[in-house]
Amino acid sequence: NAYKNLRKMLIEDYLWAVVSLPAGVFQPYSGVKTSILLMDKTKAKKNDSILFVKVENDGFDLGAQRRPIDKNDLPEALRLIKNYEFGMTNEEIEEKFIIDNSKFIIVPKSKIEESGDWNLSGERYRVNDELGLSNYEIVGVGNVSHFIGGYAFKSSDLTKIRNNESQKPVVKIGNVKMNGEVSITNIQFHDYKERFEKYKINKGDILIAMTGATVGKVAMSSYDDLLLNQRVGLVRAKSEVIKQDFIYNLLHSDRFYSFCQRTAGGGAQGNISPKMINDFQIPLPPLSVQEEIVAEIDGYQKIIDGARQVVENYKPTIKINPDWEMVKLGEVCEIMHGFAFKSEYFVKDKIGNNPVLLTPGNFTQKGGLYFTTKNLKGYTGNYPSEYNFEVGSLVVVMTDLSPKMKILGNPAIIDKDNYLHNQRIGKIVLKNEKVIKEFLYYVFLSDIVRNRIKSEATGATVKHTSPTRILNTDFPLPPLSVQREIVTQIEAEQEMVNANKKLIEIYEQKIKDKIGEVWGEED
Repeated sequence: NAYKNLRKMLIEDYLWAVVSLPAGVFQPYSGVKTSILLMDKTKAKKNDSILFVKVENDGFDLGAQRRPIDKNDLPEALRLIKNYEFGMTNEEIEEKFIIDNSKFIIVPKSKIEESGDWNLSGERYRVNDELGLSNYEIVGVGNVSHFIGGYAFKSSDLTKIRNNESQKPVVKIGNVKMNGEVSITNIQFHDYKERFEKYKINKGDILIAMTGATVGKVAMSSYDDLLLNQRVGLVRAKSEVIKQDFIYNLLHSDRFYSFCQRTAGGGAQGNISPKMINDFQIPLPPLSVQEEIVAEIDGYQKIIDGARQVVENYKPTIKINPDWEMVKLGEVCEIMHGFAFKSEYFVKDKIGNNPVLLTPGNFTQKGGLYFTTKNLKGYTGNYPSEYNFEVGSLVVVMTDLSPKMKILGNPAIIDKDNYLHNQRIGKIVLKNEKVIKEFLYYVFLSDIVRNRIKSEATGATVKHTSPTRILNTDFPLPPLSVQREIVTQIEAEQEMVNANKKLIEIYEQKIKDKIGEVWGEED
């Protein structure tokens, strides 16, 4: 309440403009999201609105090194602030300053007051014009559902092990997963009392993360008898006007998540309020149409679930013939160490033409590599040329990423150029023609080799190994002709797995398209 009263005072008596800066502007000291408040008592009293300006780039990347980039919104923001005239409309500003309307918004103080918390995030007040394209009635979530906030269970009262039947699992933000599921893995328990009845979660309830980096993620509970922790919101549909599955599909959409990410206020950890959720506008078709939409999406989801079962449970296996010779890996290959690249030359996200540093974070738990903006690192410094990977190189990771991400011993084959051979990554080089590279890749994926590597690794929490330990591992070596047959069979299986991955991609897009159709989005 003290912060809310402070914001109220600022808006009524002092504030005339807010400049939103991107998170990371003050790196390496802090990554906290920051805004500039422009205050002038005379101007504030004369004006009945606040100018919100959005800066997405300040001329530097947002990593710890803050290297110069070619995008900089600050001059444009300064030009707008210096020449802004009170009473101008959003349309007049856009026309006069030739500025994209996503970079600013003028908000009446009366509208900020209506928000209830006098929030200083301009994006929260941006009207979604796309809703006007929907063929259905538009309503607030709060008009068609009931919202329940969680209870502040004390951490000291929670247990990792269920001690008695009266204890119930407590759902925290970490248990709400991005894939729409509520996970009870690693969940904690609390004694149940009658006063907690209001906070009981039933099967089919919709849960929303209301704070943190993934604020706005939505999941549906598959369980009864759970308890709702603070900062997790619960939504139950008013069944006479809207189906629970229908409102879930709308809230689990990219649109709602983006809205929450964009408008969350509160400093280092973004927050959304119950009012924000209840005020979020959604289309409301007739119940019969909702049922048709839900049935169509459920059909798509069943295909996705079936394909995902194939993808998640498949693991290439090599059936061992007892007649095969057992040899040490060191008899057929060598493992080359990587280079200790200097951290001051790392760049993230905007890699450009810089070579990409291969790190343990790029290895998957099932073998192979993956890259996202979060685990991508480029390198701008000098290095010996022999640490460029050639396409087709076989590599193995020699450390776990974390106690939960156990990737030690996992292999990959480099399928693109411009990758760098970093330390803790081993490059496998064949010494002779006793083994083919593809077979050796599947050997590393097999439990017989991977389990041996893990069992001999060192480290208390995060395990590490060395080329010497790996090369001392025994593995079954069939004749070359049998190796080729095994590789051919596994590759055929991999094609089927990849086809299921593609199926997941296609039907996830079908769900997005269907939800977009309900919103009234154009193709």
